[in-house]
Amino acid sequence: MAVTRRDFIRGGVAAFTVSFTAPAFLSDIARAQGARSRSLVVIYLSGGNDALNTVVPYQDPFYYSRRPTIAVPAGTVLQIGTDSSGRALGLHPRLTGLQGIFNEGRLAIVQRTGYQNSSRSHFQGSDIWGTANPSNSTTTGWLGRYLETVPKDGLSGWATTREVPRAMVSKDVSVPGIPDGDGFAGLIAGAAGLSGAPLRRLLEDALAVPVAIDNDVNLAALAESRERGIDDLAFIGIGTGVGMGIVTGGRLLRGAHGAAGELGQLPVGDHAVAPPDELGPLEAIAGGAGLAARARAGSAHEVFEAGPRALLDDQARVLAAAIRAVVALLDPELTVLGGGIGCRPDVLARVQAALAAHGTPAPPVETSRLGEDAGLLGALALAREPG
Repeated sequence: MAVTRRDFIRGGVAAFTVSFTAPAFLSDIARAQGARSRSLVVIYLSGGNDALNTVVPYQDPFYYSRRPTIAVPAGTVLQIGTDSSGRALGLHPRLTGLQGIFNEGRLAIVQRTGYQNSSRSHFQGSDIWGTANPSNSTTTGWLGRYLETVPKDGLSGWATTREVPRAMVSKDVSVPGIPDGDGFAGLIAGAAGLSGAPLRRLLEDALAVPVAIDNDVNLAALAESRERGIDDLAFIGIGTGVGMGIVTGGRLLRGAHGAAGELGQLPVGDHAVAPPDELGPLEAIAGGAGLAARARAGSAHEVFEAGPRALLDDQARVLAAAIRAVVALLDPELTVLGGGIGCRPDVLARVQAALAAHGTPAPPVETSRLGEDAGLLGALALAREPG
């Protein structure tokens, strides 16, 4: 269930549903590991929060003259004192909970942040916010760098979003990997932080119920298969990297070592094998991190907005060739593109054009019907399977 920014602000904690329950699970895991330290929770209200109506300069005449219809009346704000220049400030009248923890000395407010010589680019600003490094907005995130300093004892960080947030990008903290026994092994580039952690056992101890763990792209493939009533399906997840989930005969295909479908490692030209902790040959061209690196951009979003068209054509070309290989080897009834990049209609259009350019009938390819909910729905489907 999606929760909009408006719902969250209006309903507060009551707006949270099953899609936001992961932090409670992780608290149980931490307790099971004997953790006694405090936890840091970062809530990012993406989409553009109205800062002036959150922390209100209610004695500033320009605030009222420049927003005559939406300004918060001075008599209704929740006073919290003044800023360093003596300007009186107050919170929006709905934020009584925040006022309470502010009055207890447990909330700090940082206003009017920015960077020198602003380019006014939304994407560059977002990357600088995520990295806290105006001079190099392509580096690791500020939260990821902190997690690098935390002793690695099981799970040190968790993101409830579809992809790892920019602020959490790190050299050795991530989530995607290949299920292996009680945890993960053979993790893809930059995800060494969970290697060897007995996540299944920790979850079962904390929750007192049987637990199954699997790769998120595998779970998305299972969900798309159930949604469409198709027993033979390939799901290609394109986000930061590229992965694939395979359903054959109505069951997930995992391979001898749980690594079936690591499509990002597929050789491209003379680039046959990627060194450890580097992007695979295919995902270096087709994944979001690879696109951004090749374009020298701060993010894949910048490439899609204004990047070189040749890079997007290269992405479509290698994906089309990979789909042909998948069809030749597995003969799926349908190939589905998903993930933050794979769900884009323009990506599907370019891939279909590249397939058509091969001169033979193109195999059927569609975008995900379930979007960002595919992984969660796949997890529910897996939990219902016998055994």
